[in-house]
Amino acid sequence: MFSFMADTGKTDWWRFALTFVIVITGYLVGQIPLLAALYARKEALSMSEADFERHFNNTNLAAFEMDPNVLLILMMLPFVIGFLLIIMSIKYIHQREIKSLFTGKEAFDWKKCFFGFSIWTLLSVPAIWIMIPADNLTYQLEWSKFLPLLALALLLVPIQTTMEETFFRGYLFQSLTRVFNSPMWPFLIIGIGFALLHAFNPEFSEGFTRIIWAYLLLSFFFGILPLLDNGLELPIGLHAANNLVVVLFITAEGGAFSTPAIFSTDLPTLVDVLPILLPTMIIVTFMILMFRYQWSFKGVFSRRLNKF
Repeated sequence: MFSFMADTGKTDWWRFALTFVIVITGYLVGQIPLLAALYARKEALSMSEADFERHFNNTNLAAFEMDPNVLLILMMLPFVIGFLLIIMSIKYIHQREIKSLFTGKEAFDWKKCFFGFSIWTLLSVPAIWIMIPADNLTYQLEWSKFLPLLALALLLVPIQTTMEETFFRGYLFQSLTRVFNSPMWPFLIIGIGFALLHAFNPEFSEGFTRIIWAYLLLSFFFGILPLLDNGLELPIGLHAANNLVVVLFITAEGGAFSTPAIFSTDLPTLVDVLPILLPTMIIVTFMILMFRYQWSFKGVFSRRLNKF
């Protein structure tokens, strides 16, 4: 069972602590090139220290006027390093199957991963088109800028989202389930914690209470799927689709960074749409998945039979 995979391999407490420290340290080290580039842009733009801190603290990296493709690479680098360190820690520190981090099935189900990716993409693109007023939607496709972005995004964004899923809803969730002897509290802790981490995103400057509940709903949605489906295949696919749509299809001016996506809008418009868009997407997607896979909620939060 996916929830209790932390019981496999080496389970000394210090192995969990060491893995956590290694992954977080690697992620922080991976941010050094981005910080160096931002400070270089600060000097080039003659930006004051106050403006630098304001833009940086609000994650408004577009204000540094960097090449968006270079910025994408630098922003994704910490996730690439973190993902590699999670895999290495599972293999060498915990000495357990790498597969156990991803799924409780016999093998990783790629069909489910791609199905989740396809459903979210096919639903979100027309939903965004319909929900954002035409006056607030700007067509900006330039193939010379878009094609390099497409190549980089298809390579790096799935790594970023997979790192987040394997670390939060994989490693941390499984580790906490071992501690609590049940998935219930880990489900709540990870769900709330993951949503709050996104509170540093620029869109929250438009009103924390307006959109935090939508992020909480999305986080709990991604969190319940591994419990129902015994693996991370669906949330990995859904999460990758969500972020790729944001990077490639619709970008928000004033967001964390603006890409040469097909369309652009402004941050207030995006914030107006998110509280309706995300819940609608979640409900429709969950209904489709429930119909297709016929899950049962029975035993989802059950405790292990034998305490370690």
